Amino acid sequence: MVPEKFQLQPITSTAAYLSGLTRLLSRKDVGTVVNACDAGREGELIFKYIMRYAGCQKSVKRLWLSENTPGAVLAAFSRLRDGSEMVNLGTAAELRACADWLIGMNATRAYTVRHAGFGNVLLVGRVQTPTLALLVQRGRDIRAFQFVAYWQLVAQFSTGAGETYAGTWTRDDRDRFPTMDQAQQIQRALGEVRHARVSKVDQRDMQESPPQLCDLTTLQRDANKRYGLMAKQALDAAQALYEWHKLLTYPRTDSRHLTSSLAGTLPERVAAVTATKEYPTPPTIRLTDKRFVDDSNVTDHHAIIPTTTRPDLAALSPAERQVYDLVARRFLAAFFPAYRFR
Repeated sequence: MVPEKFQLQPITSTAAYLSGLTRLLSRKDVGTVVNACDAGREGELIFKYIMRYAGCQKSVKRLWLSENTPGAVLAAFSRLRDGSEMVNLGTAAELRACADWLIGMNATRAYTVRHAGFGNVLLVGRVQTPTLALLVQRGRDIRAFQFVAYWQLVAQFSTGAGETYAGTWTRDDRDRFPTMDQAQQIQRALGEVRHARVSKVDQRDMQESPPQLCDLTTLQRDANKRYGLMAKQALDAAQALYEWHKLLTYPRTDSRHLTSSLAGTLPERVAAVTATKEYPTPPTIRLTDKRFVDDSNVTDHHAIIPTTTRPDLAALSPAERQVYDLVARRFLAAFFPAYRFR
């Protein structure tokens, strides 16, 4: 199934909206169209499809937004980009959509026919099938893993100062026994030790830098690890915080850095977050730290950070509250000094 030309057909449930847009685009008093779809590849594709369906050839300006606060919207309107800048982004999105269709339609039919005995459709997708293969292989590895029992010899020690600690028997970097008998042989050989001597102490001064800012993958992983949220739940919460509550910047990003032009707004963002009693105020606000301010590491969108809107935490759903908390704490952590320990 390889069509000579991909054709567009309105979705029944939203056909009325499309008709309304088509009428507006054809008005004689409309000379320029502003594309205010989501600032990203998919938003560009939606706009491209609408313009093509409507047969509209008018000039285009692009509203590029990473946050929906009134100030950010006004600022974006004051620096509209020319629509020609986004042609390649829209083309990339369309080619990806075509590839999805071609692989999905053809491979699904072929795979279903090949395994007809299953009695149902076996879906194949450009992204979902390789991802499923990773999960299947991991499951096979887990099932094939051979558990091996071992024993260790551990003793409780106490110092003259009353401190206690557990010491594990080691010899030549070996600290475990394949059988209990071998462990018990060493135990009997040691006898009932009353006193022990510390012969050597190794210690190092360590430093751990603050974590990087959130991208979508990091946020979804942390939300699952800490709160048990599924990937879609975390994304839906982040989208609501961006779109409706205006508390977070655009969530569908793979960058963990900020642009230098955005750095000037950091004090105002920190003030908005720390206006609540929940969050501590950083000792300093660094505007040029290359660990998180780096234009070369930002493509379409920068990292997910709080906006300048003060949060009303009580107005958020539990999932929204959890996701906002993860982003806010990681954002503030960037301005704190490294964790030092021995």
